[in-house]
Amino acid sequence: MTRFELLPSDASPFDPTARPLRWSRRPTSTGTVTTDLGWDLHRLGEVPVAAGDLLRITTAAYLADRLTSRGRTFTRSIDLTVHVLDPTPWPNSATEQIADLLYWLTGDQWTVRAVPAEASEPPDPAPQAEEVTLLSGGLDSLCGALDRLNDGTSRLLLSHGDGTTAVRHAQRLACSWLEEAAGTPHRHLAVAFSQTGTKQESSTRSRSLLFASLAVAAAAGCGASRVIVPENGYTSINPPLVTARGGALSTRSTHPTTFARISALLATLGIAIEVANPTSPLPRASSSPKPPRSVQPGSQTPPPPRSPAESSTAPATEAGTPTTTAGYASPASCGAARSSPPGSPMPPSTWRTRCHPSPGPGCWRIARTTGTPSSGPSWTR
Repeated sequence: MTRFELLPSDASPFDPTARPLRWSRRPTSTGTVTTDLGWDLHRLGEVPVAAGDLLRITTAAYLADRLTSRGRTFTRSIDLTVHVLDPTPWPNSATEQIADLLYWLTGDQWTVRAVPAEASEPPDPAPQAEEVTLLSGGLDSLCGALDRLNDGTSRLLLSHGDGTTAVRHAQRLACSWLEEAAGTPHRHLAVAFSQTGTKQESSTRSRSLLFASLAVAAAAGCGASRVIVPENGYTSINPPLVTARGGALSTRSTHPTTFARISALLATLGIAIEVANPTSPLPRASSSPKPPRSVQPGSQTPPPPRSPAESSTAPATEAGTPTTTAGYASPASCGAARSSPPGSPMPPSTWRTRCHPSPGPGCWRIARTTGTPSSGPSWTR
């Protein structure tokens, strides 16, 4: 079993056998924790004790996850000691719930112990908002934010970074696009958090729980009642593609069961904040407000959007001519055809083989390359 203890940088260790992870009370890094959020969480405003302690415990799990190698066996045993402001709720069902949730996400055995810590001076209030929306830097979070951008709701856009340059760049780019599109500006809060030094585990299955609890704490600090986590339905369910990818081997970051367990944990702790994924019933093509369209051969820009009437009344193409469906060509025999409106017909010289996640026989994907499909059934709309 690997033991860790997360404590304020000015506190004394509780478990001398555990590896100490010292979290500075100020927004600065230590020799073990790199962050711009202090242990007292002052950047988040006046966070209630229960929400703040939940964030501290999930932070400890995230750091322990990254610092513990799986070795030859997948399942690890990790013991956590976490300094919190109020340890009263944690020896009870809340501890079992968070250990079970961590097992569901990571496939590891977890033991969680909460010990008391001293509080510092109270923070200044944060600007108020009605809703917190996660902005990870990916397509789904961007589309989810765009879809709700000008609905009249005051919103905090929240990002978490682990020091990865590509992630920070994607988050800044997404935020700049949203600022340009917004009729009313929304506040964006980016929080950096990771271990100091090299991580020992390449996967970070516990990150989704850290991100969700960070959003809950931020929502509690700004008076919001909802946390929105936009993710398309297929990725949320993430069915294993092969038998060997069963269980936690296929990530469950935004799985419906994950949200249900988070909601149950929040209810146990008396935190009245809803965590929801409004796009869970949708595939990625449907969750995107403006799906990418095909590019005509020899052109550097996509064709102008077609009206619904044009899409519904487009003439059928002759047999043997590839057509597009949300960026894919699908033969009549393919059971994985997308349901989005079809695009413009494309000549055979613009296709190459690359199947989508649920391929059928003869599927082809648009690419800016030459070559004609050598085999396959007839192509139809």
